[in-house]
Amino acid sequence: MKSRASFVSALTFVLILTLTSYTTAGPTADQTDVPWKAERLVFEISWFNLKGGTAVIEVSEGAELNGRKLHQISAVTNSNSFVDKFHKVRDRVDSFVYADNLSSAGFKVHQEEGSYRQDKEISFDYTKGVATYKVDKETSIYPIPLFLQDALSSLYYLRTRKLVIGEPVIIDVFEDKKLWQLEVQVLGNEKISTPAGEFDTVLVKPLLKFEGIFQRKGEVYVWLTDDSRKMPVRMKSKIKIGSVFADLVEYRNSSQGPAVSGQ
Repeated sequence: MKSRASFVSALTFVLILTLTSYTTAGPTADQTDVPWKAERLVFEISWFNLKGGTAVIEVSEGAELNGRKLHQISAVTNSNSFVDKFHKVRDRVDSFVYADNLSSAGFKVHQEEGSYRQDKEISFDYTKGVATYKVDKETSIYPIPLFLQDALSSLYYLRTRKLVIGEPVIIDVFEDKKLWQLEVQVLGNEKISTPAGEFDTVLVKPLLKFEGIFQRKGEVYVWLTDDSRKMPVRMKSKIKIGSVFADLVEYRNSSQGPAVSGQ
C-alpha cells in the first residue's frame, strides 16, 4: 500500500514540478508566435509498467489582462480507475502568461488527492512589484522583481530558450511564498521511443530546491525534442521505490505542422 501511495503522490509531481525551473533570462521581445501555441499534450503516467493515470497540458489564447494578451497553460492530472480505489487524484493547474514578454501574470492550483483538498492562487503585479498569494482563505503579499515565472510557466519559458549541452539555464520562479533562482542542467542528446513515436531529444535535469506544488521526491529528468519546439515527450521522477514515468501518448498543435523527427 505504501508503494502505491508513493506512486500516486508522484502522479502530478512528475508532470508539474518536473515542469519547474531553469544564463539568467529576462524579458524578451514580443512572443505571441511561441512554439507551443494551441498545443495539446497527453501523457500516460506509469510506475514499474503499472499504468496510474493521465495528464493533459493544453495552451489556449484569447484572454486579456490590463489590455495585454495572455497565453493560458492548463495542466489536468487524473488517476485511473484502479488507482482511484486507493488514492484518487483530480488536480488542475492553470498558468496565465503575458504574450508580449512571457512573464507570468498569475497561477491557480486546485488539488484533490485522496482526502486532501487545497486551492491556491497567485497574482503578479509588476507595476507595484508585489505578488498576492492566496491559499484557501489566507492571503499574503510578497515583493517580486520585474520579470519572473511560476511553477508551470517555467517549462514553457524554457522551451523558448537556447539549450546548449553543459551550460545550465537559470530562471527566477516564485513558488512556496518565495522567489527562487532555479537551475536546469542540459545533459545531452538521446533518441527515445514513446507511444506517440520516436524522437531525437535533449535531456535536461531541473535541480529542485523547494517543495512547490508537491513535495520534492527525488531526481527529476525531462526529455525535450531536439528541434525548435522543444516539446516534452518523457518525464521521470525517482521515488523511494523505482521511478515514475510520464510518456507522451498523443499531441496536437493546430497552429503548426507535424512536430518532430520520427513522425
